[in-house]
Amino acid sequence: MERSETIGKLSEALAKAQGEMKPASFDAMNPHFRSRYASLASIMEACRSALSQNNIAIIQGASVEEDRVIVETMLIHASGEFISDQLSMNIQKDSPQAIGSAITYARRYSLASLAGVVSDEDDDAEAAMPKENAQKPVKIVQVTNLDEHKRTRSDNSQKADAAEKTVKPGTPAQNQNKQADQTQIRIQKIRAIFGLSAQLGHSPEEMKTVIGNLIGLDRPIKESSEIKDTDLDGIISAFSKDLELKEAA
Repeated sequence: MERSETIGKLSEALAKAQGEMKPASFDAMNPHFRSRYASLASIMEACRSALSQNNIAIIQGASVEEDRVIVETMLIHASGEFISDQLSMNIQKDSPQAIGSAITYARRYSLASLAGVVSDEDDDAEAAMPKENAQKPVKIVQVTNLDEHKRTRSDNSQKADAAEKTVKPGTPAQNQNKQADQTQIRIQKIRAIFGLSAQLGHSPEEMKTVIGNLIGLDRPIKESSEIKDTDLDGIISAFSKDLELKEAA
């Protein structure tokens, strides 16, 4: 990730913008995996207004080098401060359609990751991404309250298992409404996690590494779907405590 020499004003503005962003609607369907995801247009609609109102512009550029597409996404503040990152991937077929698919996929995931928008339930990128991808080494980030969080996570999991055994099934309509409410609550909590991470000064890669450590994966998460509902409150608590320590220092 690239960044300007200082990002204080950008970080403050981005934290405010993330608090104003609405969830991206899952408006597209992957026919291969039968999973829903947010299109690039949906992600833009979810974040562009909030970013613009907080003086943050989105800039995305694409280039092709040999058999790879490279997309660079930049969030730039009116002060001139910026953060940017690149996403590179193989082009699976030598055709304009394959190149366009790869660019759109890279723009969508880059923007969602950099702006902090929840955008997918599962991976929809079969047309644009190879089935096997080498993992880049990631920097290990120290989490100050990891042990405490793991104990809390274990307790929450046990409570959730006990509650699941005692809940009586409802009508299909009741179950559907309950699922919709739970999805909305999950989206709000994930947005809160992204906002706290921005205030802590995490890059997207650092945030994924920290969350992976907190939920016991011992590796960075790849997508938000890897975070269980029972882990969300614990992650928010861990980030909040780290933020308190940072502000106290």
